[in-house]
Amino acid sequence: MTYSIVAHCQRTGQFGIGVASFSMAIGRYCDGAVRANTGATLTQGAPNPRNNYLAINLLAQGHTASQALAMLIANDPQSDYRQVAIVDRDDSAAVHSGAKLRGWAGHRMGKGYVAFGDSLAGQPVIDNDYHGNTCTQIIRNACRAAGFSPHYVARSEDHHTALAFVAAGVGVTILPDLAVPESMAGVDSRELVNPAPRRRIVVHVRDGAADAPPVVRALELLDEAVAKTAARRSVLR
Repeated sequence: MTYSIVAHCQRTGQFGIGVASFSMAIGRYCDGAVRANTGATLTQGAPNPRNNYLAINLLAQGHTASQALAMLIANDPQSDYRQVAIVDRDDSAAVHSGAKLRGWAGHRMGKGYVAFGDSLAGQPVIDNDYHGNTCTQIIRNACRAAGFSPHYVARSEDHHTALAFVAAGVGVTILPDLAVPESMAGVDSRELVNPAPRRRIVVHVRDGAADAPPVVRALELLDEAVAKTAARRSVLR
């Protein structure tokens, strides 16, 4: 399994790649994959780091992402075993998923990015739609009732990361009150109403450990956090 993203930030102009893989030391296949003011690329499946240098050099010579990709494939007899993604300085993206990749393989691309992978569970992984938890269902149902479908540009199970995305101008996020700081530069908070979402927090402990001092203290801290949030909300109202 290898799942990657190649992208260009339209706000900062920076290029970057991210890779998650079963392969040990996957970073060695990323050598030469990014060049400032030029582009970013990655070849996976049957990796070929040489492709990275070739693609970046072609972009530097003025070729578009699509033109560079066509040249790589035309000169690679093993291209059916590879995935190649390229993003150029103009936010054009191009991607190739070979017919002989392992398991399910596919990609999704847009302005300035390509998400792609092989040996994956299916298209929902690429579409970033494997978050079927309660919060996601609430958001999806609310958006559907309002007549539109949400477009997720980034996702995180960590609220600090989600807030950082908002502060960076990536989009908006929906978080429980307990996760929202009283103030954070670049972030403005609004309470959801009519109807207000409700969630239940349940604490599970090991049998016989409910009276253990660390567990008791943890529950006390949770109660204190809830009380503090409730007091803050009453002041805001």
